[in-house]
Amino acid sequence: MNPRSLLTCAVLAAINTSASATAGSAETLAPITVSAAREDSPLAKLANNIRVTNEAEMQQNLNVNVKDALENTPGVSFDGSGRYGLSDITIRGISGNRVKVLANGQEINSQFSFGPFQNAGREYMDLNNIKQLEVIKGPVSSLHGSDAIGGVVSLVSKTPDDYLHDGARFGGSVFTQYSGRDSGINAGGAIAAAPHEQWDGLIAYSYNHAEENKNHGGLNVSGAARTVPDPQRDNSHSVAGQIRYKPNNDHTFSLSAGVYHNKRDTNVQSSLGNNMNIYNYTAYRGADSQQRTNAALRHNFTIRNPFADSGYWHTWWQKQDSTQETVMDGTLQRAGNAATQRYRKSEYAMTDSGIEAQFNKTIDGRVRQNWVYGLTYSHKDVDMQRHTRDSVAGRASSSHEKNAPDSVIDQFGVFAQNRLSFGGSGVSLIPGLRYDYYRLNAKPDTSFWHTVGSSYQVSNYREDHFSFRLGSLYDISNNHTLYANYAEGFRAPAFNETNLGFENPQQGYSYIANPSLKPEKSRGIEIGWRSDNGILNHDLSAYYTRYYNFIQSQTNIGRNPQNGLIAFTSVNLPSAEIYGVELAAGVNFSGIHPRLQGLSTDLGLAWTDGKNRSDNTPISSIAPFSGHIGVNYDVDERWGVGTHWRFATKKADKDVSSTDPRNTAKGIGGYGVWDVTGYYRPVKGLTARAGVFNILDKKYITWGEAYRLGDEISRTRYSAPGRWFGASLRYDF
Repeated sequence: MNPRSLLTCAVLAAINTSASATAGSAETLAPITVSAAREDSPLAKLANNIRVTNEAEMQQNLNVNVKDALENTPGVSFDGSGRYGLSDITIRGISGNRVKVLANGQEINSQFSFGPFQNAGREYMDLNNIKQLEVIKGPVSSLHGSDAIGGVVSLVSKTPDDYLHDGARFGGSVFTQYSGRDSGINAGGAIAAAPHEQWDGLIAYSYNHAEENKNHGGLNVSGAARTVPDPQRDNSHSVAGQIRYKPNNDHTFSLSAGVYHNKRDTNVQSSLGNNMNIYNYTAYRGADSQQRTNAALRHNFTIRNPFADSGYWHTWWQKQDSTQETVMDGTLQRAGNAATQRYRKSEYAMTDSGIEAQFNKTIDGRVRQNWVYGLTYSHKDVDMQRHTRDSVAGRASSSHEKNAPDSVIDQFGVFAQNRLSFGGSGVSLIPGLRYDYYRLNAKPDTSFWHTVGSSYQVSNYREDHFSFRLGSLYDISNNHTLYANYAEGFRAPAFNETNLGFENPQQGYSYIANPSLKPEKSRGIEIGWRSDNGILNHDLSAYYTRYYNFIQSQTNIGRNPQNGLIAFTSVNLPSAEIYGVELAAGVNFSGIHPRLQGLSTDLGLAWTDGKNRSDNTPISSIAPFSGHIGVNYDVDERWGVGTHWRFATKKADKDVSSTDPRNTAKGIGGYGVWDVTGYYRPVKGLTARAGVFNILDKKYITWGEAYRLGDEISRTRYSAPGRWFGASLRYDF
């Protein structure tokens, strides 16, 4: 059965089940609110496709990191294997810095890479103390400004209220977890206390140790033919704290701070041996680290005046650092095989501070209005640099290089959105508008000019943009809602896209600036049908998005007449289009018959397609038709079991496009992976969980991991683990 037929059958099944279900036969769960949507409306009343993964689901699936938590989200894939960890998140075929990642409203560092020795990914957080993970799919710049052209991934941390239940003054949790896929050990805990009715706080800590994935590679040799992962040791620490002061019921002040540090050591055995007939490496080692330090002050208030009923303001500061060190020992062939050592240290850092205020106002009348409006300002200092040291036959040389100038980025945004509810008609309209001003000032120094040459032309960048959205909902009944949404997105060029510079006369190429670079834009429409009657819930949506001015970095534009070198730069590409259908559904059988108490199922399906409109070539980042089907059984919250089948159809060669002649790999085959998990709670608060993953021991690789790898050997090396076992023990008090 082809993907479209399978999806059609699933949709019809959902429709038929919905028609036969009766309202009121089961208790509806408490509504879920989405912080990234900037309004208090429950998830069921939002006019776009949003996926929320809560803490219970993450624990049930023995998730360790963000990549795990995103695994069952339809339309979302990721690149997270190899030396550099989580480097990319893809939503509906849109990846990289076109997806905005937030942690409690603060933007996580953009992904940045240059050459073979620098790749600053987006692994700046773990899941300890995370209450829920939200994914808004499609353009959402009307609420979140630049970079939200493809969607938003938002992590929301716990507050003391999540640990202090039923008026308790003290509470918390401790846990430990084992993951057989990478011999990972994860442990930590959190403590919350409320010494006074006006004061409370918490502190959380976690530690994680992991090794390389245990996959089906098989060929444990040194050199390019290696098909097992390179040996790796990964250690991370995370500590977060929060203090809250509530002088009365209308005001809450909170001060929060945290540090996340990850260090990863890799023995890159796959790079040993001959390298481009220049070097012959006998040792190749990588030492990489990432750290995020953050602090924020927030005030939530209820004021009830003509301009606002409630709102908040918060100010923040954060610094995110990424360092990659590489040491290569061997011989230099063109120097008579003289002994050589090469050392590369690449650093990338962003310091970000800002303030945001949001106000909510409800105006009752024949047409009820729910206003959300506010402003945001951020100031970022970005810098990167590289240190090189080479020793050949005992003679050493070193240099400091900077391939993009230090940059100062100021962003200012003003937004407003109004939910108009037309009495008892069930119709709501949600218009929204945001204005953004973006300014990038380059600050070149001596190191930059030494790297790029005096002929390089540095460009500053200014851009302002209006982003519009119009959402609509129609409540067919208490349980069924139709929704539609038109939304726009934009992304201003990053500092390295604006001013990336490099000259290599020995190999005859250079990178130059493009002062006429335009911002990326998107316009999308989505229609959907959502229902939840306590027995069946589903969200079926179809979408179409057109993208303009995609920025392609490191594009060959011919030979530079000034220096005779082949010139590479960033350019805008013509428009592209992406469209698809998604379905998320579940059945709670408890409402059908008492003997089925505790039995439930969940389903997620995603089909996406698209093309570059200028030449009708496929968009390689689009994942093939994929999904998951799960069945869970829970007995009075004392014990339970669950099973999930995750699958993807093949990615055909005709759906892959590459302009790189070195890229010999094309599509991949399909796969189906079966997992089983279970838990047991012998006493209140103590929960033991275990799971067997990839039970059938399938050899496979996801398209998110595969499409950037240019040969089949690399795809085997970074393929998924075979059968593995995981377990956790948690005590909540």
